[in-house]
Amino acid sequence: MNLFKKALLYHLDNFMAKGTGAFLIAILILTFIISAISALFLINVEPSGENQNFLSVLSSNMQNALRITLKGGTTSSIIGGIIIGIGGLFMAAMLGSVLNYSLFQKIHDLRRGRSMIFAQKHVVILGWSMQAHYIIGEIILANQSNGGVKIVIMGEEDKLTMEETIREKLTSLFEFKHYYGSKIVCRSGNTCEREDIDILSLDTARAIIVLGPDNRQHDIKVVKTLLAITNALNPPSTICTITAAVKSEDYYQAALVASNGRATLVVSDPLIAKISAQSCHQPGLAMIYGELLSFNGDEIYFSNSASLVGRKFSDVMLQYSESTVIGIRTKNGINKLVPNIDHVFEVGESVILISEDDSLIGEISTTNEKFHDQINYMAILNKPKFTAANNRNVNTLILGWNSRAELLIREMDSYIGAGSHTTVIYQPSDARDKICDAMNSIVLENQEIEFIQRDITKYKNIIDANVENYSSVLVLSPDNVDVNDVDSTTLMILMYLRGIVKRTNKHCSIISEIQDPNNRELAHSAYPDDFIISSKIVSVILAQYSENINLKSIYDDIFDSDGAEIYLKGVTNYLNISSPVNFYTVIAAASTQDHIAIGYRKMKYKHDKEHNYGIVINPTKSDEITFQEEDKLIVLAEN
Repeated sequence: MNLFKKALLYHLDNFMAKGTGAFLIAILILTFIISAISALFLINVEPSGENQNFLSVLSSNMQNALRITLKGGTTSSIIGGIIIGIGGLFMAAMLGSVLNYSLFQKIHDLRRGRSMIFAQKHVVILGWSMQAHYIIGEIILANQSNGGVKIVIMGEEDKLTMEETIREKLTSLFEFKHYYGSKIVCRSGNTCEREDIDILSLDTARAIIVLGPDNRQHDIKVVKTLLAITNALNPPSTICTITAAVKSEDYYQAALVASNGRATLVVSDPLIAKISAQSCHQPGLAMIYGELLSFNGDEIYFSNSASLVGRKFSDVMLQYSESTVIGIRTKNGINKLVPNIDHVFEVGESVILISEDDSLIGEISTTNEKFHDQINYMAILNKPKFTAANNRNVNTLILGWNSRAELLIREMDSYIGAGSHTTVIYQPSDARDKICDAMNSIVLENQEIEFIQRDITKYKNIIDANVENYSSVLVLSPDNVDVNDVDSTTLMILMYLRGIVKRTNKHCSIISEIQDPNNRELAHSAYPDDFIISSKIVSVILAQYSENINLKSIYDDIFDSDGAEIYLKGVTNYLNISSPVNFYTVIAAASTQDHIAIGYRKMKYKHDKEHNYGIVINPTKSDEITFQEEDKLIVLAEN
């Protein structure tokens, strides 16, 4: 029986594969069979009916099924009736097809999201990439205290696919159970086409964020999208912020021109290179950046209070119990981090501070004496001023090569001492021409570079590199390779490195690039010291700028080797740790070195996720802290 069924299905498939004619014949045959079965049933049920024979009942059933009326019994009338019936059947089928297609097209258009957006002060995200999920999540967090915001995103993917992906990613990355009043609306379209983006009501938006795809066309797509925004039928208002990220500096000017100078641009490759250079000899720094940049933790705000006028900066630093003061914004709109502690606030000047939320900043009205009484001056070490920068000579191992590698090596030269050595082991498959150019063009003051070609996916080659002789190891992910393949290779190399470090019992910090944030939890099982998740870093910066464009100059300063930067320094450089101290005392101790303390790291928790890897930013000033000798202060300093 089973064999008969398979044979029947096989012959049926072959018959139906012959096309429309086969379908028509199949319909007629099926109609005849059903009519015949019905005729046999009626004859058996009503055998005494007038003129009740099989052929007459079959003819009547066929006429009803095909909607045919046969007048007379002549051959020509029968043929004509059949032709008219079949023609009517075809007309009905065509009409049904047209209506079905029109209805399907309408449903398809609604499914794609082609209807007009009617909104005010909404945030528009143009483009679809792995950055989109982080940006949406950060904007939701930034607006949770004011009732939420409408977020409109346009990509070339299917509308339902984007909506499902966003729900899944926001749950896994942010653990959202609801969106705190924010609403997410997806539209399908080409962000480079003016006709497509005109449905997004750009003229009433308060912020526009432009994203490029996760491929080689990233920068070109960003430039074309900015051009489409500029030429939009209803362009954005002057109060609307436009932010975008290009990977290469080569496209910076093109993007600026395309936006008529309106867009605030992030050049991601130099930015990631700078963060990697600062982090490679300061384990934990990348995680500190991640917390400061995200709206999920403590971030940077501005606060203007009449009570500031006439007060010294050193006094104001102590007067915000739940916020950490880091700088001033002048009445001319210039941001200054780590100013002179004797600076006296003038009318129109604001304070720059780190806080969990702007609603927690509050006013300052208490007297200075109350806070100075909180300081344990006996715990502060009276040491000569020292530089916060890391100027010792170090050995660095770089595994892999990408478009940011040369920038990274140049940036590293600003943070290490003379006589340092850097070894680069690159894959045979890496771009040899670019590496050869780098070998010949890099001019450095503080380090010597050695290039070695070797397959870094082989365990033996990693062992032969003598990892234990280096103070820092950086694992770089190659360009233009599938994200999952890249991260899988990185995870394998991390396992090799951690095994070697454990076997040799010699500590070295390990910095790695992880492309997909979902792979971070897997990477933590290898216990590396830090991660650079480039897509996340760029995303949170774009989200920050879209909420407050004045933050750009602050982050430009922090990421610049000539500006005020974040350092992790031994607590024993500042304090006597024989007894607990509060953060008022920590701030006072750091200020004796012209540094601003913004937090600390308890090194015993450096691999403990539950304790945020020991990192505490903007602690409550009155809480007492018991430091150990290996603990670090997180300070902001200019040198």
